[in-house]
Amino acid sequence: MKKLLVLAIALFSVFALVSCGHKHTMEHHAAKAAECEKAGNIEYWSCAECGKFFADEAGTTELEEAKLAVAAKGHTPKDLEAVEPTCTEKGKTAGKECSVCGKILEAQQDVEALGHKIEKVEATDSNEMVQGVIEHYRCERCDARFADADGKQPLEEEAVYKPYLDKLAVTEGALVDPEEKLFFAVGGFEGTWGPNEGTQMLGATTIAAVKAIDEKLGKELEKRAADIKSLYYAVVVLGAEDAKWTTNALYKDVLVQMNGSFTVKAIKGHYDEDTENYITDQWIPDPKTGHVESLTPDTLFIAANWAEDKDKLGFDWTANPAGIAGPGAYYLICADYGKVSTTEVYGYGLALVKAVELNPQEGVQDRVPAQDKLAVEKDALEDKDHMYFAVGGFEGTWGPNEGTQMDGATTVAAVKALDAELGAALEAKGDAVKAIYYSMIQVGTTDGGWSTNAKVGDKLYSYNGSFTVKAIKGHYDEDTENYITDQWIPDPKTAHVECLTPKTLFIASNWAEEKDDDGFDWTANPVAVGGAGWYYLIVVDYGQVSSTEVYGYGLALVKILDGEAAVNPFELKDLVLADHTFGVIGSFEGSGWNTDTPMTKVEGQNKYQATVTLVAGNQLKVRADGQWADSWGTTGYNGGNFEITEDGTYLVTIAFESDKVAYTSEGFPGTVTVEKQ
Repeated sequence: MKKLLVLAIALFSVFALVSCGHKHTMEHHAAKAAECEKAGNIEYWSCAECGKFFADEAGTTELEEAKLAVAAKGHTPKDLEAVEPTCTEKGKTAGKECSVCGKILEAQQDVEALGHKIEKVEATDSNEMVQGVIEHYRCERCDARFADADGKQPLEEEAVYKPYLDKLAVTEGALVDPEEKLFFAVGGFEGTWGPNEGTQMLGATTIAAVKAIDEKLGKELEKRAADIKSLYYAVVVLGAEDAKWTTNALYKDVLVQMNGSFTVKAIKGHYDEDTENYITDQWIPDPKTGHVESLTPDTLFIAANWAEDKDKLGFDWTANPAGIAGPGAYYLICADYGKVSTTEVYGYGLALVKAVELNPQEGVQDRVPAQDKLAVEKDALEDKDHMYFAVGGFEGTWGPNEGTQMDGATTVAAVKALDAELGAALEAKGDAVKAIYYSMIQVGTTDGGWSTNAKVGDKLYSYNGSFTVKAIKGHYDEDTENYITDQWIPDPKTAHVECLTPKTLFIASNWAEEKDDDGFDWTANPVAVGGAGWYYLIVVDYGQVSSTEVYGYGLALVKILDGEAAVNPFELKDLVLADHTFGVIGSFEGSGWNTDTPMTKVEGQNKYQATVTLVAGNQLKVRADGQWADSWGTTGYNGGNFEITEDGTYLVTIAFESDKVAYTSEGFPGTVTVEKQ
């Protein structure tokens, strides 16, 4: 056995000497990972004598040298975002770096700071709702404020604002609560109904200060001077936001529904040092303990019924006071009489004095009639086969739909209770009245964007389109699920309509195709001529075929509430050019059908001109005084739009025959030309 082992060793030695001619002297090479730019290698051994490479220390598996290396991975780019420069800080361009090794692959370049773009801000006055500013300079880009035009003297933003206007602030003589109570202004306008630092009133004031802003209220307070223990006030903004709920109030003897943001109350309370909370001592008003009088009934409604049982209008002692003079900023004034309230005794007085008007806010309901005086439970004169709809410029909708369907049918007696003269006229018609339908509508309080004419007495007036009213007689088609128009009221050829209330409603007397001397024919829209506001629109169906001599229908408008016209009507007197301005308006850049390019009078001529830059497809017209009451187009007065076919600079001219243009049935004659320069 020993001899065999010696023989095997000898044979192996001989094989090794034969295969490479020497005994390997191995060097180990550890594996090295490849990098982005540098290659790596696998683990291997090399012989220092023969230069060969092996996968193992024993040298049994030879490797090719080319397979030892692991190729470099290459870079993994990552975007470096650009940094926009500011007025004072440099920016950077976009770049790239390797997300693995961090090497910059595309260097970012500095972008110089922009510097301030300075504009002058003129001084403005403060009011109770908006802070005015001092004269200063402002950067259009970053809103930084400066005292100088070079932007070298920066101002803190708060330093440019003036204090709010406060006409009731006094330095002496204020009627402060003798027990040092605090007063708070709360309600739907605030969205908060509890006492806190934010709702605390501005302070106490004097009767003299109140009289300086409202003499009538001041005199009322003077009458009560002996009883007034304290007089506090706050500035509140009513009707600015939708409170998402409504309340009722009495406005000019009409029950109206209003957005909750018009409601106001006061709280008398104190601050508890132990709990660090504001505590309510008295709600003003409050059932049982806080009977309150309205010191300004024209602006503040407080229910007269201070009892648990509701009155006929639905008010009891839980009713919230409401501002009824429209949206705006008010001084809310609270007078404490220092008395225990009873049914006969007021403990407090509240007043609202309007300081700043606020335009009506979309979605914020203000003084919508809440009582339907034409609703009847029986004997309504209905048309079983048709529906009736109230449409027109007031609605902005001219078709029958669920929203324009009239409120219901009524009786002659209900109409007579509403308007004795109209009711008597309907009574006189007897059985000729087949159906009476009505709706409560609001006219003239929005801008319809167009105009129409109406005659009041012997004078001709231009009215905004939002004063126009019509009715539709129709039905609902079950198959198509659509409301269908059967009859326009009025309508050329098929519906001659009688005006039942000529003091409030104009219907052209000329029911013919040819225009009369005033420009009316049977296409003229009826117009509400009783002023802007809420009306009952009443449609009377006589059930007969219309002709020149026979009315098929009657229309009436009975006013419920006055409103403020968005665009006031005006008499169509001679157009004296010197009293008016003219401008070009259209779809071109800088106008957008909203802004006029002013026209300049040509010396010694009855012409006005303006140069405008236009592109193909632009449209334009000329109008007077920045309003749509009077405009001129392709066919003259109220004509169509001019349309541009080539890009370029154009001279727009309007020419009149004289400096005083008489109104005709076709409007104010004037000729517009559009010439490419």
